[in-house]
Amino acid sequence: MTTLIAAASLLFSPGSAFAAPEPVGVLQDVQGEVSWSPGRKAPPEILDDLRRGDSLKVGKGGSVTLLYYADCRQETISGPAKVKAGAKASVVDRKEAVKSEEVPCEPPSRLAETGASAAPQALTLMGGGGNKAKKRAERAFKARLQEAPEDVGTFLEFGAFLEAGRRYDEAEEQYRQALELRPDSRGIARRLEALKEARAAK
Repeated sequence: MTTLIAAASLLFSPGSAFAAPEPVGVLQDVQGEVSWSPGRKAPPEILDDLRRGDSLKVGKGGSVTLLYYADCRQETISGPAKVKAGAKASVVDRKEAVKSEEVPCEPPSRLAETGASAAPQALTLMGGGGNKAKKRAERAFKARLQEAPEDVGTFLEFGAFLEAGRRYDEAEEQYRQALELRPDSRGIARRLEALKEARAAK
């Protein structure tokens, strides 16, 4: 088993020819009929990585919310629409289907830099920086949630921010708020399980 894990780590290491491209963002919310087209067989899930070139098809009545790390750009795309991910924004066949805004976020960092070993790279927020920067980021998350108390993505981003700072109880509260809003999300349920493992290992 150890050999298989080592081989997989080598195969998908940054220097490997088979390494997947770095995520440019993350799926923050998925509602209704949304599918990857073409390529991935599994349906899109909250917390899935978003990579440049990924394509999504949003059916009538469905919607998907994407967060691009580069400029903290959040896009909510309502169907019917065809979406192709870029480096900083999506290309959508119907411009009127897109609602975008800048939201609180911090760029993702490698797991070793945050100490949040169980958190996915796509959602791990920087635990580094000075106390002033951390407090400023925390205020921004709280202000955003006051403005948009049903924004699943912000609950997840804030939870990851807290988890990166090893504030596990507070992180769990944010993830559970997100799960209350999307009780069928396997992605959020997995995030809570991973948090439990991280807390046990501390």
